[in-house]
Amino acid sequence: MQVNPDFCHISVDKSTKDALVWHDSNWKFGQSAHQHKMGQLIYVQSGFQYLYTRERSYLLPQNHCVWIPSNCYHHSTSPKENVFLRTIFFVVNDPRDFYKEIQVFPAPTVLKEMILFTERYSRIETSDEIENAFLRGLFLSLPDMVESTIPLSIPITQEVKLRELLIYLFEHLDQTINFRKLAIEYGFSLRTLERNFQEELGLTPTSYLQMIRMIKAMELLTDGHKQIGEVAFQVGYNSLPTFSKTFKAVFGQSPKSYSYPHNTPEF
Repeated sequence: MQVNPDFCHISVDKSTKDALVWHDSNWKFGQSAHQHKMGQLIYVQSGFQYLYTRERSYLLPQNHCVWIPSNCYHHSTSPKENVFLRTIFFVVNDPRDFYKEIQVFPAPTVLKEMILFTERYSRIETSDEIENAFLRGLFLSLPDMVESTIPLSIPITQEVKLRELLIYLFEHLDQTINFRKLAIEYGFSLRTLERNFQEELGLTPTSYLQMIRMIKAMELLTDGHKQIGEVAFQVGYNSLPTFSKTFKAVFGQSPKSYSYPHNTPEF
């Protein structure tokens, strides 16, 4: 049995295994975008991370999984010091659509237990028949175990002025946003701004702002250090009922239901 103590995306591509397991309780995030020949399943056991592709950014909260297709350029970051990731790389030889796109989803109990079981195979560069059979079964079962994905992604634009405006929105989520005034400040008319949002991002300005507020709220709830009312205020909601209603409409559960496993107090 050969165990590799060091991780690098290059070593993944050199692996001769059909599935390579890599668990790390203190994941170190690289600075550069990269790709793997293998598809990648990540389970976030604790903490959270952001995943970036050329087209979108994704929030991966605690107890969620992401599937990253093979040869997809990406990189990850996290403001958290300690992030526990359990990762499995797979040779993708299944034609189903699930494996062709990035998928972010809450980890079903069965899948979570199967991923935890793979701890015994972590960082081992040789394999045996039992390991191969178990990991193959996990891989083939993914599309059937994932009941629904969740909207935790934000589209990205390369248009310079619009990108500057988006940065402003990210930095002022707690403030009331007047898009008519903001458009003028960045050299747009309101109509032009709305058209650019639709063409570049596929959303209206208001819908985009709501989405980034909700994703930031989920990040703060996952972190577990703020009360729900504080989170609502920090992302621009003065009314807790309105915040809770919007959160549930986007994610399918209330902030209280989501924050319970993360020990976020309601008041």
